[in-house]
Amino acid sequence: MGEDGAVTETSVTDLYRSLVDDSPLMLLAIRPDGTIVFASEAARSVVGRQKTDLVGTNVVDYLHPDDVERAVYQLSVSEGPGLTPGITRFRVAHADGTWLPLEVHAAYVGAGEERLIGVYARNGLHQVFLEDVMALLLNGASRAEALTTVCDVVQWSDVGSQIAISWADEAGDHQVSTGLPATLGGGDQVP
Repeated sequence: MGEDGAVTETSVTDLYRSLVDDSPLMLLAIRPDGTIVFASEAARSVVGRQKTDLVGTNVVDYLHPDDVERAVYQLSVSEGPGLTPGITRFRVAHADGTWLPLEVHAAYVGAGEERLIGVYARNGLHQVFLEDVMALLLNGASRAEALTTVCDVVQWSDVGSQIAISWADEAGDHQVSTGLPATLGGGDQVP
């Protein structure tokens, strides 16, 4: 910072670099033909791939076959004047072989004369989970059935933790859990 408290030009460059490199979002710059020309460090944590492995490849190569047609259409529409790609979700191949839903935000970015699509992506399991819970509730599932889905989505098994959700209503105290005893989860009717 300068003497007046303003960010110096060197600091601004460092700040931009940090905003990109330290972001939990995977940032990509893609040509309208789908070629990835930039990938951020977060590619490793989001899709399990090194950024250097992504650059030069086509984004379509990582998409679920059922999502390719929609992605190609969105890339072609993005070439029109004044249009912004917007927000959507795609299933993307994780390096471990699974299909990961990614929530994707996109906007135009520029690199000199070249017009690119900037993609900001994060794990979209939370959105899939929300849709699953809402579908269960709208289709008449019990509160316990819907909340069991909540326990499952936390991915408790990956970290070896136990999760419980407890509530009380006119019928008494209730709990759903991943194996946690009611005495620890609050579902044992003890005040």
